Amino acid sequence: MSIKYLKTIIAICLLSGCKGIEYYESNADIKYKLGYYQTAIKDYDKCIELDENYKYAYLQRGKSYYNLGNNINARADFEHTINLDPNYEEGYYWIGNLYYDAGNYDSALVYYNSAIFLYTKDYYYYIDRGFTYYELDSLSYALDDFDKAKSLNNNSSIVYYGLGLIYYKMMDYDNAISNFDLSIVCDNRNKKAYYYRGLNKVKKKLIKDALNDFYKAKKYGFEDDVDSLINLYK
Repeated sequence: MSIKYLKTIIAICLLSGCKGIEYYESNADIKYKLGYYQTAIKDYDKCIELDENYKYAYLQRGKSYYNLGNNINARADFEHTINLDPNYEEGYYWIGNLYYDAGNYDSALVYYNSAIFLYTKDYYYYIDRGFTYYELDSLSYALDDFDKAKSLNNNSSIVYYGLGLIYYKMMDYDNAISNFDLSIVCDNRNKKAYYYRGLNKVKKKLIKDALNDFYKAKKYGFEDDVDSLINLYK
């Protein structure tokens, strides 16, 4: 829901003199969307005080904790979410993210599989499972997941970026470059796409083009070894 819509709900609640779950949830959702996670948590707390079985509030509070780096509280809330509703796929998805971030890709895969089994239409589930397969070097499975994500959303920069990474790892540099091209078409500030397209162009001995990509990656905030690559090829 948009922030404008959530503000309308809040206004209606205030006019009616009612500060129930809908009021606190709308306040919390606005704060979450704006990145004010700590204050969002307080409003999700209010929702849970009013209904201790309100799975959405546990999920959103868990996501807020996740964004603050408090993985212990995030995990507890996600677990509580799926205890309340074993078919609530987002709970599994976010536990998968916790495992992925920790580098435990096998466990991440279990939870992403559960999320996708319960809901097959969220392209981000396939993206994150695809990155997990990529980290496990199961590249054909990774390719399948990113192709599925593309079928659900063919305007996502991260989808083409992921495909580019897979083809790069497969040493299929032409397909890698083509997908990084599309990633940049979707988001012309995608610093990682410029960087990796540059690496692929080095493999193709397109040094001048590669250097231009490294400069673009640096311009948009990519760090790592981009300066050393620029110095090497300029």
